[in-house]
Amino acid sequence: MTGTKEQIVADHHMRIDTVSSKPKHVPIVVANPTTATAVGRPTGFWGAELTYPYYGLTEQGVQVTNASPEHGKVQMDLLSDSRDPSKWPRGT
Repeated sequence: MTGTKEQIVADHHMRIDTVSSKPKHVPIVVANPTTATAVGRPTGFWGAELTYPYYGLTEQGVQVTNASPEHGKVQMDLLSDSRDPSKWPRGT
């Protein structure tokens, strides 16, 4: 294939986007809350492991379903949001 890098990338995206007219659907599985055995503190899923793919996919029109292995409640790990140190467990 010849052309500039931008043309090649644009052609690639055009081919990928026209492969299927079906709505795309992706499940994202995150961990259930638990207690970290090494430090004995509550833990959950790492925030960026959900938010980065979720927003990236939904901005492209992909339907996303969040799920967890044990169903029910999920909780983001407090350390994955560094903006609010008041929520961090003591000693971190």
